[in-house]
Amino acid sequence: MTDKPLHVLVAEKQALIALEIEVLLTEAAGCTITVCLPRDMSSKLLEERYDVVLTDATIIPRHNRAQFDLIRQNGAGAVFLTSFDEVPGLSQAEPSFASLMKPFDEQRLLAAVFAAANRDPQAAVSDGVDGGDTGNRHGHGG
Repeated sequence: MTDKPLHVLVAEKQALIALEIEVLLTEAAGCTITVCLPRDMSSKLLEERYDVVLTDATIIPRHNRAQFDLIRQNGAGAVFLTSFDEVPGLSQAEPSFASLMKPFDEQRLLAAVFAAANRDPQAAVSDGVDGGDTGNRHGHGG
């Protein structure tokens, strides 16, 4: 059985990081990507359903917890991009949660996204997903 491609929201203020994530996830796993600024994340979550949301961690535990709760209330898994060893306010034991240390590579990005979605990253690659004309770029903010 083949899972449908993941629908991923990238809430990132740095356009180059957002673009890198978009290209890697589109080409390596056939994901459908929407990019927005972090301030627009809550409205994007109300407009569409996402499997996973990537956003930046902060040093403020309650902010991270609020972001995580918002993402989970909307049925998505959460990946926090971080420069820290951990995401303050969250633990790795959280369901549908992953953290991704910056800088990251393709394998770590895929592992984090698929862990948050509770899916096997190898399934997307082995199902013959190619990075050809996917036509799934939309919703860019920046």
